[in-house]
Amino acid sequence: MKLIFEPSVYLIGYSVPDFQALSHWMFDNDIKNEGPIHKIADWASDDGDETVDPLPELAGRFCYRAFNKGRDNEDYLKNILESGHGSVLEHVQLTFIIQGVSRTLTHELVRHRIGVAISQESQRYVDAKDINVVLPPLLL
Repeated sequence: MKLIFEPSVYLIGYSVPDFQALSHWMFDNDIKNEGPIHKIADWASDDGDETVDPLPELAGRFCYRAFNKGRDNEDYLKNILESGHGSVLEHVQLTFIIQGVSRTLTHELVRHRIGVAISQESQRYVDAKDINVVLPPLLL
């Protein structure tokens, strides 16, 4: 048995845009590689800041056909969040492991999981001698 005293999160995977397909789509639809779309299309050839995912911005710009005009990336995504246009955020896929949290928390995550796929360690099939036990801060 292992005692866990604080939660931890590990990002183990994320969506990767296909910029070659994006380039073909832009060409086929006469979308010029200028303005805001230029930053999205060139994201891969820059150093590709891995903390930024261009897919939500592209999805939002697709909805309004605003590829070559409008806000820069940061302002655009802030506006998406402020306006509640959350469906474009669903184009981002992140896979992470959360450990060191209570079963109560994980059940709340499962309960409110719309748009989220959750795989959870089984309490029925995992050998109890190998189980991790979360010790809440209140008991420290």
